[in-house]
Formats: sequence, structure tokens, C-alpha cells
Amino acid sequence: MSYRQAKYNNKPVWSGLFNLLDSTIEESHPFSKARAADFHHSFYFEHPEKLDDDNSVFFYIDKGEDGSTKVNTLWRGAANKDAERALSKLLDLSDVVDYDDETDEPISTKLNESVIDALKRG
Repeated sequence: MSYRQAKYNNKPVWSGLFNLLDSTIEESHPFSKARAADFHHSFYFEHPEKLDDDNSVFFYIDKGEDGSTKVNTLWRGAANKDAERALSKLLDLSDVVDYDDETDEPISTKLNESVIDALKRG
């Protein structure tokens, strides 16, 4: 299994909270923080009460069916496509890497190292 992260303010982000009123990211969290809380948002979000607020929307980074990176807001109801478009502009989705969900190692690095090792062996 793997997961994907984007960057926000040069830091990895897997999930967060987007304010619908002023189009800002209120919180952002790496996958490791979510996993450490067993994905219970109330354990790792600074303001979990906003998850039920009509002015904010939960988001996470996902891999699309075509392999592209996408921002997903589908959680507890319908997805908010306007928020997804706005988040796609705020987040750095250009240098996204898939990570192994057990080791947190970038999969692309693992592949590159295995290719290098194979080349060294001849």
C-alpha cells in the first residue's frame, strides 16, 4: 500500500482543513500524524470541531484513477468541487511522491536505489 502527499509552505501535507469563507488552509497535516492517531481526526486536528462546521471542509491528497494527484473533499457527504479547485491552486502538487505506508520511504527512491543496485551488480 502507498499514500501520496503534496506540499504546503514547503511541508508535506496529506490532509487538512480548508476555510470556505476566505479560501485559506486552516490546518494541514502529514500522513504520519494521521496514522499515529489511527486516522481519528479528533485526535490530531487542532480544531476538530471545525470538521462539522459548514464554513470549513476536510480535504486529503489522493491518487486519481489516471495516476494523477488530486485534492479530495469527499468525506461525510458530497465532495466540494469549488474547494478542490481552490486547494489545487494553494497546494504544491507538482513534486508529489508516493510513499510506502509502512516505512514512510518514498517509493520512487526505493525504485531508483534498486535500479542502481542492479546496475552495480552488472
